[in-house]
Amino acid sequence: MDSTVLQDGIRDLIISKQYATATWALAMYEYIITFDQELSRIWSRPFSIVTILWVINRYVFLISFTPTILSVNLHALFNCTASDTIQLNRCQSFVKFPGIMQIILNISTGVTLSLRTYALYGNRNVFFPSSLIPQCLTRDDLQKFIILVLLPFLLAEVAVEAWAVSDGVSVPLPPGFSGCILTGNPTHGNRFVAFWVGQLVFPMLIFVLTITKGASLYREGASRSKVLRIMLRDGLIYFLIIFLANVANVVTYVVSPPNLQAVNAPFSDMITALMICRLILNLRTDTNETTMHAGMLRTDGTLPAWMPAPKNFLGDLATELHIEHSEDSNDVALTEGYSVELSEFASKSEVH
Repeated sequence: MDSTVLQDGIRDLIISKQYATATWALAMYEYIITFDQELSRIWSRPFSIVTILWVINRYVFLISFTPTILSVNLHALFNCTASDTIQLNRCQSFVKFPGIMQIILNISTGVTLSLRTYALYGNRNVFFPSSLIPQCLTRDDLQKFIILVLLPFLLAEVAVEAWAVSDGVSVPLPPGFSGCILTGNPTHGNRFVAFWVGQLVFPMLIFVLTITKGASLYREGASRSKVLRIMLRDGLIYFLIIFLANVANVVTYVVSPPNLQAVNAPFSDMITALMICRLILNLRTDTNETTMHAGMLRTDGTLPAWMPAPKNFLGDLATELHIEHSEDSNDVALTEGYSVELSEFASKSEVH
């Protein structure tokens, strides 16, 4: 092997190892500083679909990335060089595992974002192109419509990602170096780029739906809603970070040498898991941190008649926002329906 090529390969491998190790350290730091919130906001709450999504979003990254970080640091595990047939076969069998696990994580992320959007659109007064949504749709029909819009995009993303990963191979390494890093097959051009391009479309759709509905609710007087502000803030931050991370993946893969084409993939996988977990934690606020707006109650302390029965099938993932108009001046149009707090208040009202 030419000495220059060998030096470049060693340099690229060191860069990849350092970047992957830094990503792992950042992930561990995030797990440590949010563990208390996980206990209070996830495991102390009733089991729901959000609990399942949390486990997938939180721990699938660990399951997929731990072998990868070990492979680049433990020579005895993986040595993707032609001189060691056993280890080479082991690497070839394992190399697609992180990509498959990332697809599972992306499915969980998509379901989480879809549920948030489902809850956000739980209101009859919708600002949406009339040519796309029949005006006769009820609130429940509208929520089903939103899911039917999102589901095909999510399935298409998964199909594209699976197609891209099926073409994956391990990065060729200089003799004597360990590692099992997934990248695209160089004989098939930039097909592997589709893995990250697919992750750009669905978050963009979620972002557009969130901002559109948020703007509509603000015009209807929901500017005081803490939940709405959190959903809009987190939606914007999530979209920008995930979008930029995946754009960086696409650019890096296209312009970088083969050894560095997938160098940013571990970071984008980690930041996706981190952001979606933060999104869940921000919305599942502790009971003692959440207070109902005084305007939710009548002057006599009872709940307004128009307030719907509490729902918790979303596990408080995205508190359903209800904007209604009442002729009673003692009623306020804004409701943040935290099911736990509303249930507790209703019980106390019955006792007194």
